[in-house]
Amino acid sequence: MAQNYSTLNEYSTSTNYDGTTVTTTYAPTMGWLAVLNSLAGTKNLGELAAANTYAGTKNLGLLAALNAKAGTKGLEINAVCNSIAGTAGLEALSALNQKNGT
Repeated sequence: MAQNYSTLNEYSTSTNYDGTTVTTTYAPTMGWLAVLNSLAGTKNLGELAAANTYAGTKNLGLLAALNAKAGTKGLEINAVCNSIAGTAGLEALSALNQKNGT
């Protein structure tokens, strides 16, 4: 049997049909290439070049450059990005986006 819904309520992505609200979650707005260039203050560099510029290093892989920037060694990608951003428990790209303010 179909349920009626109130025509007095506005329905949107944040309100369910039963009137309860949905918690909005943060999603990164920039991809790896864009966020690394933004953090490095550069434009149009590849991911590795931007990561090395941001870290002040040369010819390192992405993880090694980010560990150098964080002053750590051997952290996996999520941990090192959270260390850089001063966050905890976020996925790597989300942490860097938060650091970048995006």
